[in-house]
Amino acid sequence: MCGIAGIWQRDGTPLQNDTLASMARTLRHRGPDGNGEWRAGCIGFAHTRLTIVDVSERSAQPMWNAHGSRVLVYNGEIHNYKELRAELGAEGVSFRSTGDTEVVLASFEHWGESAFERFNGMWALAIWDARERRLILSRDRFGIKPLYYSVRDERIAFASEPKAILAAFPGERRFDGEEVHSFLRGGSPDVRDHSFFANIRAVAPATWVTFTAAGPARAAPYWRFEPGEVEAPRADTAERFRALLADSVRLRMRSDVPVGATLSGGLDSSAVTRLAAASGGTLDCFSLRYPGKPYDESAYAAAVADSAQYRMHWVEPDADEALPLVHDIVWHHDAPTPIRGRLPHWSVMRAASRHVKVTLSGSGGDELLGGYGHFFLPFFLDRLRSLRWRSAISIRGLYRELSQLNEVSGDHRAVLTSIALRRLKRQFASQPWKRFESRHFASQFGDLHPLRRRAAWSSARAPRPFASHLNNALWLELSFGGLTEALHAADAISMAFSIETRAPFLDHRLVEFCFSLPYDEKIRDGWTKSILRRALENDLPSSVLLRRQKLGFPAPYGEWLAGKSSYLALRDVLLSPACLSRGILDPGALRRALSFDARGSDFVRHNADIVWRMLTLEIWFQKFIDAPVRAAA
Repeated sequence: MCGIAGIWQRDGTPLQNDTLASMARTLRHRGPDGNGEWRAGCIGFAHTRLTIVDVSERSAQPMWNAHGSRVLVYNGEIHNYKELRAELGAEGVSFRSTGDTEVVLASFEHWGESAFERFNGMWALAIWDARERRLILSRDRFGIKPLYYSVRDERIAFASEPKAILAAFPGERRFDGEEVHSFLRGGSPDVRDHSFFANIRAVAPATWVTFTAAGPARAAPYWRFEPGEVEAPRADTAERFRALLADSVRLRMRSDVPVGATLSGGLDSSAVTRLAAASGGTLDCFSLRYPGKPYDESAYAAAVADSAQYRMHWVEPDADEALPLVHDIVWHHDAPTPIRGRLPHWSVMRAASRHVKVTLSGSGGDELLGGYGHFFLPFFLDRLRSLRWRSAISIRGLYRELSQLNEVSGDHRAVLTSIALRRLKRQFASQPWKRFESRHFASQFGDLHPLRRRAAWSSARAPRPFASHLNNALWLELSFGGLTEALHAADAISMAFSIETRAPFLDHRLVEFCFSLPYDEKIRDGWTKSILRRALENDLPSSVLLRRQKLGFPAPYGEWLAGKSSYLALRDVLLSPACLSRGILDPGALRRALSFDARGSDFVRHNADIVWRMLTLEIWFQKFIDAPVRAAA
């Protein structure tokens, strides 16, 4: 896991002396174990190294082939590198190192762009092909690792984080108004190639981009999942799922440095932790604890890590740190952020950094298996369609099923109506956000793009590769914002502490398998993630296996932000002359909401998600737009 950066002056202008170094300095947190630089007149690469596999200098970067005709900088891990190495070795390829970086370069030498399809892992890479004078950028299938680029006239710059581009080219400190507008309306950020900077794009997941000496960039997908048997039931579903997940964990345990696990006590992280522990040795586990609080999940985490094979590290976030940490979180995101999980995740990664360099997470499980509440509505429509010509008894059974999913007692018809109305309100309405965006700023942009909404699956503009509403909703969550936003957070916060986070649920083999199954393998008989529960029924304690409540990374954000010192600091940011003069937020609405009396703190307490978005947006403006970006926060 590393930081990468590079520049190509296509008109032949030599690189300025300190440009690459200034980019690398901003990425030092991503790779504190070493650094390297390669230059060839008008092109150059920089690399900051976090040693995980083959910690020797033989795997240092930038790395070039025997002829010097191709040069690679690479961030990530190709988990099946041993298998690829053996395949290449059988065809006469020799290696001088034992790591995956040389395998990446040799794979491209041998198979060209089709090598990306063979990789099982997470990556962001750049290859300079001197023979054909072209620059190639590639990113993993789901966007686990970040990669950004900027093109201005004949100059191309790329980096793991936008701040590295800004450090070398401060003229790119311009914001994308449409992205800001979408964010303030509650839309998902990190959709495909978007960023908050007007002239900085992300390489879209599952895509490689080619730059030549003339003409625009050419982007092409290398992976389009189209299941051969669309949503077909099979007899060995649970067994096959467990085998794939277990093998994914096995591959992601490959490391020459210690590996740990983030354990929330939820189903996904518990499954990964138990399968990781099966590999032998002592596993360091990092878990949140809020003694005496209703959102404390430590009992579930302790039930999973129930033997001497697990070394538990309990993390108790400090409310007094909330506001100072928001500044650090924004700096490492290079963007304003939604609120979910940010503060407790920061505390967990900080604790983990004292013990391990690699952690396994349950990321992707909810998006793959229907773990979020906003998937209930498409599931309901699928179930209703399947019962169209069934009896009234079957319909009543559906009401009971939905009641169990939602953990609500009472009349099932009322429960069904409540679910539908609540989901519709959350997914389609943007009124809570409108009240703080200035009318003049909002008038420059249209309505929120349908693919930015939680209910993207219901839009006529949404792709529908599957027969069921639920599978289409899950696919859009993986493809347009929901998952990529969460992965951006996972990368930004873990790399702030020089930790590599691996996500076994995002092995493409497992994803392809799950999307080849019917919708009711994910939600069935009143249980979310039904296939995971069935597959791991002999691995997990019953308290976790039969748990319905979902919390994720819980935290009392409203209480933290509404505390006296935090509230005053928050108020200073949002009511500062700089914020009020931008023309983006409505000064009158802000002043009314953030009053000095108890109503102000009450507003923050009950509207933490809205306040967080506005707060992180203003902090982002201050750090990335108002002043030149420097190497340290």
